[in-house]
Amino acid sequence: MLIDTEQPQGLTRLFKQFLLAAKLPYFEHILAWALMHRRLRKSRFVLGGCFADLALLDGEFQELFLEPIRENRERRWAAAELARRFDQSYVHMLSEVHKKIEIPVKLVWGRRDPFFPIKQTREMLKTFTDASLFILREAKLFSHEEFPEQVASEILPTLLGKSSQDFEAV
Repeated sequence: MLIDTEQPQGLTRLFKQFLLAAKLPYFEHILAWALMHRRLRKSRFVLGGCFADLALLDGEFQELFLEPIRENRERRWAAAELARRFDQSYVHMLSEVHKKIEIPVKLVWGRRDPFFPIKQTREMLKTFTDASLFILREAKLFSHEEFPEQVASEILPTLLGKSSQDFEAV
């Protein structure tokens, strides 16, 4: 399963800007501060591009994902370190990796994802020997958070080794 993730064509300008920002001194502290301010959190420069429904950046998402980054020094550092150490050269190797996958692959994508555009996803689909794509019309980057039932119903048949036609939703 692939859900709104890196594509072999390379990273978008938006993603590269995030990686560049991570190299700034005190980035993790600035990020934690911005995440906890509702207006900043919802701007396209922070997390506004992640959800179609910006209200989802509050409540459970804030509690389970954002507050632990703010409250825990090690988590804050780890979040920034992941971005600082992100090696873009691996992204360009994905086509070769995809060709080696011998089992069915299901791609589930948000049509409005600004980080990993659907146009590139359609091109990436050709790099697999057996893959299918399901597009969530209104979703952005965190389609699995925003539309969990739809994402689950799309990936479950592949996980169980069944075709979509053979699968009955429970």
